[in-house]
Amino acid sequence: MRMNSSKDHEARGSVYPIIPLRDVVIFPSMATAILVGRQPSVNAVERAIKTDKNLVVVTQKPNPYLRVGQPVYIEGAGQDATVIPR
Repeated sequence: MRMNSSKDHEARGSVYPIIPLRDVVIFPSMATAILVGRQPSVNAVERAIKTDKNLVVVTQKPNPYLRVGQPVYIEGAGQDATVIPR
């Protein structure tokens, strides 16, 4: 997965899948592997691969009481990313 700088994307008003991340820090122009396990995140990656390979990664706020199937709490800022399938 390649993280894009803000200069790479100028598409305002576009809708991209979102993946909340825990225990990882993402910077622009960074290439890294991200493991996704929750079904909504898997669906987001699959949707990105089928369309333009773009998605948004955001930091998930810690919540020890969160159970599978409940909505996650995310930070207000994220990073656009491009999926590079293996």
